[in-house]
Parts: sequence; C-alpha cells; structure tokens
Amino acid sequence: MIDHYVNYAQFYDQGTTTDIVAKVNLIKQTIKQFNPTAKDLLEIACGTGNVLSQLQGNYNLSGLDLSANMLKIAKTKLPEVELFEDDMTSFKLARKFDVIICLFDSVNHLKTFYEWEALFDRAKEHLNINGVFIFDVNTITKLEKLSALSPSRYELEDGYQIAKIDKKDDGLYHWLLDIYTSDDVSNPKVTKNDIPEAAFPLQQIEKALQYRFKTVEKFTPDNVIANELSDRIYFACKV
Repeated sequence: MIDHYVNYAQFYDQGTTTDIVAKVNLIKQTIKQFNPTAKDLLEIACGTGNVLSQLQGNYNLSGLDLSANMLKIAKTKLPEVELFEDDMTSFKLARKFDVIICLFDSVNHLKTFYEWEALFDRAKEHLNINGVFIFDVNTITKLEKLSALSPSRYELEDGYQIAKIDKKDDGLYHWLLDIYTSDDVSNPKVTKNDIPEAAFPLQQIEKALQYRFKTVEKFTPDNVIANELSDRIYFACKV
C-alpha cells in the first residue's frame, strides 16, 4: 500500500472534525455487548492515536498503521503503547487480541475488494476465541453525496484547509485536501494531498464477512436500520 498520509500527518489532528469521544463511547458499548471480558485491543490504522488515547485505562492497547509519520505523532501521545508500522492487509504479529478495531472509514482506503478481504483475514487470524472485529465504512451513498458537494474550508492553527471529494475515472473517491500555510497570506505555501477511498455494495461486504466470522452484525451510530442508504455503517464480527 501507498502511504497517502505522508504529508498530511502533521495536519491530521487539526483537519479532523469527527467527535472522537462519541465514537469511542460507541466502540466501548459495542465491546461490552460482544466481548464484555475483553482485555487486549488492537487498533488497525490507528493514525495519530486519537482513539487509543481515549481508550487508555480500559484495555491493554496496541496500534498498527502504515504511515511512519502518523505513528511518530501517536508515539508522543502514547509512549507506553506498543505501535507497529505495517500494512493492514498483510501484517503478522506474534500475538492475538480480544478486540480489533478499524475506524474512521480506514477500510475504505483499500482500493480493491481483494484488499478488503485480506484485511478481514488478518483480523480473524489475530483474534482470540470469542474475539470481535469492529470497523466502520463510508457507504457508496455517502461518498456519492460528498462528491457532489462544493469544496469546504476549515481553519487551522497556522492556515486553512480546502477539502473536496472527487469521484474520478478510476472509480475511486479522492479526498483532495489542500493545506495553505505561510506567514505571507498573499503567497501561502500549499501542501496538496490526494487520499483515495473505495466503497462496495453492502451485500458484498456482508457475504465476505459471513464467510469468515460466526456472527456478523451491522449497525449505525444513530441506531437506525443499516442499509445501502446509510451514510456510515459499523460491523461487529465475532470468531
């Protein structure tokens, strides 16, 4: 895989607007429901460690990410947490976990469904008995909506971000994140980032999961029925 966050890592925490606390509370509730005695947790695509930071004190934590620059930031927040620099489709760790999570539509960064299935396989291989794999996805519906929107501007500490999602000829949805920073406002420095995402039909995802896991449940953060019209869908998969 290509590290699409190599330049964006330093801006990630400022440019992310998701409510971390609400997402982590949902994950805690899901773990309590599916594996209430869980102790060891791995976050795949842990990024700069925002989620793991909120989970400290609840589990024995580990994190994995492809981006060395993202992990460098995570290490400053989580000096006691074991962090692995590796590809989520091919990693092999010498241990297993009670819970594996992969959030913030990180799965969507995998461009082919073959890669999605490889991730599902790696997660299953690294789960203990009764372990649960929890992840979320941006649906086709959501990415289509986002690609129809005009660019958005977000203020940063030392500049601003212009964000636009484009659906290109390769069939992927490209998050075009341009960062403008400079002491000279008339001639700012521009850091361009192109982070692609892929989305697949819900039925295709469920079929692949049901082939690998004994129990597969899907849900939405607002507790409405999860279907193709949902914007974001979570999956909880037990071995």
